[in-house]
Amino acid sequence: MKRPLTDGDEEYRKGSHRVSCRDHFNGDRNQFINALVRDNILRALKYVLSGAKIASMNLGR
Repeated sequence: MKRPLTDGDEEYRKGSHRVSCRDHFNGDRNQFINALVRDNILRALKYVLSGAKIASMNLGR
């Protein structure tokens, strides 16, 4: 395992750590967005299904 870069390191000063941080963040953000989209789709399906149930109950009356 590589030791973490510090201010004194040449790579750190070049900013290579920033790229990896940004990539990591973008990966997290994409996962977050995917999770949001998935949750919204599931929630929307639930609403549609419960709406259909209510509609069929109203029709059945």
